[in-house]
Amino acid sequence: MRKYEVIFIVAPHLQEEEADALAQSLQKTLEKKGAALEKMEKWGKRRLAYAVAKQREGYYFLFVVDGAADAINELERKFKQTDDVIRFMTVRTDLELKAVAKRIAMRQREEAKKAAKGAGRSRVGAEATFAAADRAAADRAAADRTSGNAETDL
Repeated sequence: MRKYEVIFIVAPHLQEEEADALAQSLQKTLEKKGAALEKMEKWGKRRLAYAVAKQREGYYFLFVVDGAADAINELERKFKQTDDVIRFMTVRTDLELKAVAKRIAMRQREEAKKAAKGAGRSRVGAEATFAAADRAAADRAAADRTSGNAETDL
């Protein structure tokens, strides 16, 4: 299953109870399609940064959904059909988690290759190389702190 964050804005001419009822009906649409609503946040009535559909305010809602793409497609179709939803945005959040896992696996493969390649070196030589690299990193960090350009190591 994929994770999505869906933010939508409901028109301000509705009463708060009507906006809540609309959000509940959209939640039922997701459940009918087999998606699990992990979190629903009601942010309330807020001022928009710029006019959207001649509206300056709207009721904000956030859904965190765990489900298939067809459930999100159905939800977006409902957004487009409903005149009371003036803006929506859907973001797939599990892609970032997959990218991070891929980068970690790639680093581990590279480190394994380096370790296999460096196995012919003496252990004392490898330790000296690592110690020199650590000293150089510490020197750079100290220089950055003194010049006011301190950056955190990732």
